[in-house]
Amino acid sequence: MKHISLKTLLVFTFCVMNLIAVAQPAGRTIELIGFVMDSFTDYGLEKAKVTLMSTDSTVIDTMSVRNEHPSGYMVASSFSFKVPAKVESYIIKVDCEGYKSITTNYKLKHTARVLRRWIPAIKLVRLKPKHSLTGDNELGEVTVRATRIKFFHKGDTLVYNADAFNLPEGSMLDELIRQMPGARIEANGEIFINDQKIDYLTLNGKQLFKGNNLALLENMPYYTVKSLKVFEQSKEKNRNLNTKTDLKDYVMDVLLKKEYSQNNFGNIEAGVGTNDRWQVRGFDGYMKGSVNASAYANLNNVNQSSVPGSDGSFWDSDSPKSIMNTKKVGVSTIAEKTGGTFYVSTDLAAQWQGVDLDEQKKQISILPQTNINKIFQNLNDSRNSSFSLNNKVTKMGISYFQFHTMVDYGRSKNDDLNKYALFDKDIPSNSSVLQLFDAIDEGGRNAFDYLQNYSINKANNRAHNFRLRENIEMSQALAWGDDLIFHADASYSDNNQKLGENSHITYYLPVNDSIVSYVANDNTKTKSYSYTLEGFYHFNFLNNMSLEIGYRYTQGNESVSRQRTLDDLYDANSYHSNSLSREHKPMVNWEYKKGKWQLIAGFDVRMLSKNMSYSNSSVDTTLTRSYVDLCPRFRLKWQGKNSRIHFFNKLESYRKPSVLNLVETIDSSHPLVMSTGNGRLKKESMYDYQFTYAWHNTERQWDVNFSSQSQFMLNMIIMCSLYDDKNGNSLVIPQNVKGTWASWNRLYVDKGLGKSRAWNINNEIVYRKDVTTLMSGHMNEGLQTSKKKRDIIDETARLVFQHKELTLKLNAGFSYNSTRNKLNSVNYDAWDIRYGFNLACRLPWDIKFSGDLTSLTRKGYKLEEINKTRVVSNISLYKTFLKGKITVQCKAYDIFHQLTNFDNGFYEQELTEATYNCIPRYGMISIGYRFGKK
Repeated sequence: MKHISLKTLLVFTFCVMNLIAVAQPAGRTIELIGFVMDSFTDYGLEKAKVTLMSTDSTVIDTMSVRNEHPSGYMVASSFSFKVPAKVESYIIKVDCEGYKSITTNYKLKHTARVLRRWIPAIKLVRLKPKHSLTGDNELGEVTVRATRIKFFHKGDTLVYNADAFNLPEGSMLDELIRQMPGARIEANGEIFINDQKIDYLTLNGKQLFKGNNLALLENMPYYTVKSLKVFEQSKEKNRNLNTKTDLKDYVMDVLLKKEYSQNNFGNIEAGVGTNDRWQVRGFDGYMKGSVNASAYANLNNVNQSSVPGSDGSFWDSDSPKSIMNTKKVGVSTIAEKTGGTFYVSTDLAAQWQGVDLDEQKKQISILPQTNINKIFQNLNDSRNSSFSLNNKVTKMGISYFQFHTMVDYGRSKNDDLNKYALFDKDIPSNSSVLQLFDAIDEGGRNAFDYLQNYSINKANNRAHNFRLRENIEMSQALAWGDDLIFHADASYSDNNQKLGENSHITYYLPVNDSIVSYVANDNTKTKSYSYTLEGFYHFNFLNNMSLEIGYRYTQGNESVSRQRTLDDLYDANSYHSNSLSREHKPMVNWEYKKGKWQLIAGFDVRMLSKNMSYSNSSVDTTLTRSYVDLCPRFRLKWQGKNSRIHFFNKLESYRKPSVLNLVETIDSSHPLVMSTGNGRLKKESMYDYQFTYAWHNTERQWDVNFSSQSQFMLNMIIMCSLYDDKNGNSLVIPQNVKGTWASWNRLYVDKGLGKSRAWNINNEIVYRKDVTTLMSGHMNEGLQTSKKKRDIIDETARLVFQHKELTLKLNAGFSYNSTRNKLNSVNYDAWDIRYGFNLACRLPWDIKFSGDLTSLTRKGYKLEEINKTRVVSNISLYKTFLKGKITVQCKAYDIFHQLTNFDNGFYEQELTEATYNCIPRYGMISIGYRFGKK
């Protein structure tokens, strides 16, 4: 099969090349692209003028630089000229006010199938300023009052104007982004703009803390930011290639104000509050010439970095689960050679975090004849620490290489107390989880005659993990117009986990109760390695077509050793497993561009072989699996002046069964929930469909975004439960099912009102639908199939008024969750209704106020303590001294002590609702000091 696939691929490739390798069109031109920069700062010069001349100084063309990102290049101030596709020499002259003019020679050596050539960056030297009689050192500088235009489109770039947002003193970058229309930030620091994920943040075009958005989000002072630009950018290895590849990152560039772009700046803040709350944080940025560095420290036990009342969406559910004590520090540096052709970047980060969690949960497991009800309480005390190092050595240009080293190390310590009870009938809906456990502790089976089992488990978990990864990327723009790309990646990980358990289980049987107690120690060691080698060749044709042929080889190995003792004796659940996988993957991509249209099509042939072994006291087996997948993909894009359309679909091999999924041996480590494998499991595949449409009109203040995504799962692997009616134990078995799919649709509309742009209204509506195939049953009857259908509607509307330092936001929205399950008729209709306002203004004595008031009503949930209306309010008062260098802030969090945390979901055949402890209300006084030039 492999031989046939490779032969077919080669024949197909040469046929396509012969069909599209047409002759050079007459009068063909080549685009010369270059950049103009300050010789000291490497920043673009926005007012530069460029003249292209022949060798006899005859002017061919003249243009002013464009302040945009051609071909996704990070630095602005670019220029381009189209010249005849022939060997020729040129003179390029650059003039800019305040700088010494410069001329440089450039020779176009090769033409072949070349479409563009990159001219080395042109550096201008700043002239010494002339001092005027009035003592002014800068000429022609004017003060511009910030406009109320919060965002606008400049070509393909979305620009947010930071000065148009009214934020409290002491706010960080995350608060600014939360206020931006169409933006949201997840708890892990992931940023989404109109539901498209930002791949990474940059600061003045520099990749500080790449991969760690939270470092900048939580510690970068908002007052230093001039604007934020969001755009697609070619990956570094592709920027100077002959082919304009469609492989791009979605980037958010944070541009600093001029006074901070070439200075050392930062801030320090410390606060103390009631209920033993405290916070200390600081940030220092050094942005000078070819060296850029930043450092941060954030120590707090207030769970969050946001400022109450500043983002307009401070809903009840936004509070983090548990109470956290966090200490983290980090340093990021970039040192580059003049012109940015070579740079070294290093990121160091360390974190220590303590978490106190109280989780209380109710769960309904759906079975053919009757449903079983479960309650849980988990008290967790965890202490985790981690360290990470990222180092990159990069050379830019037509010959590109990058060596990226990543080291991660972490330790964790967890102590848990878990309670669990199972009932074979519905439990009282008006009783909380704690009330039910209290009744069981007091009366046992006498409290509930339908109680089947009750367990208390004390556990301590100690773990450490180490990971080393090396990534190498190389690319070369070839003289005849093609491109060559090479990539290698290798990683090694070592994880060790020690778990100690002391469990007590009571089975309430018809005749006599049965009690099981045991002490278990579990030591699991996991070691793995993997490496990938891949290469691509780009054929760049002259008729707006390109063809990419690639090949990837990946090998990985994972070894797991589990040594378990039960009451100091060897436990039969101990095992050793090993899994070796090898994958060969030929790849073909074809691209065609014409006008505003772009068409991309391609496929992968994935040939995977897995050799797996598993052994314990009763089983010693070896498994071999081979998979061959053809994964086609198709992408169509249209880009207009004010709108764009993007259609994409693909079929890919999603998941392969693991060795534990396949070996049919029972794991009884947890007597209440045992598990086994299924040797008949098939691979899982997914078909993905995406469609997006965006339209904007800056003059009329309209911005519209629509997106739709659907996923269809083939042979989806789910975990199915067989329930034992006698004692309440369950056996979990993996199975393949059909008929599972999900759809997600979003419409976002933003409209500015009035010529003064003081009013703004936006509305977001999201509709999600999913259909899932479930399997569950009783031990004596086997598994039965059912369908679960879920519809979710989420709508949020905001009306914003902003005039000078007054900002008023009215927020309203609702969420509706309708779930239907035909098996035993378990239905679910739940509502979240929320509304409130945010207010920020200036009070007498130059005191600034920020606050919010939100009402949240929940209806239709199984947990009666959730079906209530809560009012959450937070306020903040702050005043600055010494021309803004010192800020004193007083804030009150959750004034009415109404904040809770709730989570719900319908996962496979189980409906779950859970509540979590969260940070208590508190008041805090903090003092912040701002340093650096302003």
